[in-house]
Amino acid sequence: MTSGLLRFIVVAAALLPFPPAFAQYPEHPVRIIVPVAAGGGSDILARSIADKLSAMWEEKVVVDNRPGAGHVLGTAAAAKAAPDGYTILMVGMPHAVNPALQSKLPYRSDDFDPVILLAQAPIVLVASPAAPFTSVAELVQAARKSPGDISFASTSPAGSGHLAGELLKLSAQIDMLHIPYKGSSAALQDVLGGRVPVMFDALVTAAPHIKSGNLRALAVTVGTRAADFPDVPTMQEAGYAGFFVAGYLGLVVPKGTPAAVIDKIGADAASVLRDPEIVDRLHTQGWEILPIGASAEVFGEFLRSEEQKWADVVRAAKITVE
Repeated sequence: MTSGLLRFIVVAAALLPFPPAFAQYPEHPVRIIVPVAAGGGSDILARSIADKLSAMWEEKVVVDNRPGAGHVLGTAAAAKAAPDGYTILMVGMPHAVNPALQSKLPYRSDDFDPVILLAQAPIVLVASPAAPFTSVAELVQAARKSPGDISFASTSPAGSGHLAGELLKLSAQIDMLHIPYKGSSAALQDVLGGRVPVMFDALVTAAPHIKSGNLRALAVTVGTRAADFPDVPTMQEAGYAGFFVAGYLGLVVPKGTPAAVIDKIGADAASVLRDPEIVDRLHTQGWEILPIGASAEVFGEFLRSEEQKWADVVRAAKITVE
């Protein structure tokens, strides 16, 4: 059984009979809250799903963008909604990280019931060609030889790249210096220029530079090798079992939503993911549509494991946000 996200992917079982009380769901418009501004990967996926579900359900499904406070505003709005299936929340990595970063969230993780895990965006550990290491093992060896001398860039404090670096430090028991930037472009320029030796970045962003030879890919941080870079090992193959960091997207609903409604949303969303148009649209944004999608039960298990992992990393690295 593979580790990381892929071990949570299960083949969908036959659907249970839909109880008569909810046989007509939905009977009026449904909204999908996206806790970020319009235009990003999560928004694109939400709108793609909304369009398909609208046609399937013959009811309007609208996307409600609620950006702010690192996903907190939109998540809080969803937590306050009635648990009737008419409010769905799109969640990603911050959903599992925020409880460790913010002690006074206006909601709790268990205010939601999981529905389905939809997609992942792989991250890659890249090095400047000027760096003196060509593998994860060589990077770790260099960091152990000179604690604190090797730096790693990230696109933002407490972002996925920063957390991946801290997870590597914790897993390998090494010390590296974190250098945060405001966005991927500035961070990449300094790695490309050799001013910072390594960084974890979204594969879709780093890919052109890897293909051109301007960056050296050391490992991807998901459970399987990337199709476009079959020679690049995973972090797990590099010796770090269970090492998993990726952007991911899934759907949750307010706690107490009827199980039959959750099953219907999940099953119908999974059917949308089989549409080649949706797969191609998301691929251009760096997202990999998961083959079937993870059931509510395994998605819930995944979210709990992610929350615990990042709580451990945040505590060990003493990461804080204002």
